[in-house]
Amino acid sequence: MMFGILSFFLLFSLCCSRSLPKVQQPDPECDYNITQLIQSKGYPWEEHKVTTADGYILGVF
Repeated sequence: MMFGILSFFLLFSLCCSRSLPKVQQPDPECDYNITQLIQSKGYPWEEHKVTTADGYILGVF
């Protein structure tokens, strides 16, 4: 009886461990800011500062 329970538990845990998702390496670009991301894809970019009528300063790419 004990051998049957132990065998079932071992088989069950083996099946469950095979169905778990694989651990993937994080994307190295996940921490890039927008200029680094644009540049890493090979696109040209320019940054412009725009001041709105109510005084907000915006960075436009």
